[in-house]
Amino acid sequence: MTIPTELYELSSRDPDGSVWKGARREIITGKENGTTSYQLLPEQSGALIVTNALTGALYTLPTPVAGMWFEFWTKLAPTSNEIKVITKTIASEFILGAVTATHATVASSGTAYPSVVATVNVSINQNGTTTGGVPGDNFILTAISSTLWVASGWNVQSGVTADPWSTT
Repeated sequence: MTIPTELYELSSRDPDGSVWKGARREIITGKENGTTSYQLLPEQSGALIVTNALTGALYTLPTPVAGMWFEFWTKLAPTSNEIKVITKTIASEFILGAVTATHATVASSGTAYPSVVATVNVSINQNGTTTGGVPGDNFILTAISSTLWVASGWNVQSGVTADPWSTT
């Protein structure tokens, strides 16, 4: 049996760019699931999580499996509570890496907030101002082992920037 090339070919020869027919990325938003608390599932790896709840949101990562990843992007800043991304088992799963803080209204080079000890931080907390959660935030969490997520990206912050990492 021959599979037609148009069903699997990935090419940049098309003037409209590369297209992988049938491939789609899952988009998860707090408003769509009707809750401010969301348990991400392993099969949702690769999804883009759009944070858009004015009342904040809690996203719990699944148990990490090396290669699993999630991308977070802020559409609306919370006006109450916070946007929190936390590991599933806080006693044994951690987040390592860095997010760079960029100020929403002041032109500056930014501040890096690293999480450099692999057994300390379990969540990224964004309050909609000083710790991030302002529209335009974008960071990726990638599992590199069964106990460790690596973060990279940026937080858009306002006011005096502050560390978004937490041990709880």
